[in-house]
Amino acid sequence: MSSGYETVEYRGWLSAKIPKIPGSPEAAIAIAEASIRTMNKQYKEWIHGVLKILSGHIQQYAKAPSDGTNLDSIRRIAHELRGTTGSFGRMRTSDVSQSLYDQAVRGPSGLGAAKFSAAIKLHHHTLVKLADLDGPDPDPKLDEIVKGLDAIKNIRKS
Repeated sequence: MSSGYETVEYRGWLSAKIPKIPGSPEAAIAIAEASIRTMNKQYKEWIHGVLKILSGHIQQYAKAPSDGTNLDSIRRIAHELRGTTGSFGRMRTSDVSQSLYDQAVRGPSGLGAAKFSAAIKLHHHTLVKLADLDGPDPDPKLDEIVKGLDAIKNIRKS
């Protein structure tokens, strides 16, 4: 017995389960594309809102690093970003969020306050740049993003 739904593949990275549509596969793809555009719009609104909140916690942490509340909030938000962005197929964004989470868990010990603040600000800057990309994260050839990721690695190594 048919469920009344079918799975439509979209550009090799996402599939959508949509109601069966009488007619051509092109009609089904058009409906799937419209659904994906709506999801992408909602994703962008969500991620920009979360990144604005994250920015506030990073600024507050810089003003009062001994208050663990903001560092805990940075860790929680990074964890949320990692999971949700991965679910939307934004694997590069998820990787940077994981790196921010790891940094927040370790805290400033071993890095010192100045390098730690620079590292979390650079993570945030990179996440903002990635949030502005359309569709799933490409294999990034965008110089600013690659430089940002390399700088994060260098801060953690030094």
